[in-house]
Amino acid sequence: GREVLERALTGARDHTRVTGFRVLHYALEGNHLHLIVEADDDTALSRGMKGLAIRLARGWNKAFGRCGRVFADRYHARPVTSPTQMRNTLRYVLFNHVSHSIRDWRANPGQLRQRLRFFEPDRWSSGRWHPTKSGVWVIDGSPPPAGSPLSAPKTWLAREGWLRAGGPIDPAELLDRRPPRPPRARDGAPPRRGLSESGFRGAQNTGSDS
Repeated sequence: GREVLERALTGARDHTRVTGFRVLHYALEGNHLHLIVEADDDTALSRGMKGLAIRLARGWNKAFGRCGRVFADRYHARPVTSPTQMRNTLRYVLFNHVSHSIRDWRANPGQLRQRLRFFEPDRWSSGRWHPTKSGVWVIDGSPPPAGSPLSAPKTWLAREGWLRAGGPIDPAELLDRRPPRPPRARDGAPPRRGLSESGFRGAQNTGSDS
């Protein structure tokens, strides 16, 4: 579950100076994982993703008393190159569950708009460490715990550039526009430099309730 993922991310964060690879955000889905990462170059991205996959596989196998392969294939990477794309990527990764709920509730717009007042980032994501207009998100009634497993961003786009494309993300804005559809991924093909939205698909559903 999330604890396994965050232990692996903490390990990856502690090796940032050596690898040049930084995980900025994540979203744990039922059978796959979204990541927003920075890498100094192609080699750093490839080695960083490989090392993270090994840490995750070992952690999940131990936690769930299983052995064997965890991920069905290599990661898929998409370079992020503009403030608008960076903001859309954050919204897609951290608020993916909101988009699904909107599709389910389209038949009752009034109820949908009322419920959106209480929406927050996915509890299975790193959204609790994502800034809001008033500070940080309070998810499930609790503020984010101390000791984030995430790495601090170094690129301008991830630090502040994305704010120029619309400011802090408000879930209600998803009512008025179609949720962003990310561009087609290149299997295992890293961007030349900088930011990337990457992810793994699981070989089987290892569960996400722990």
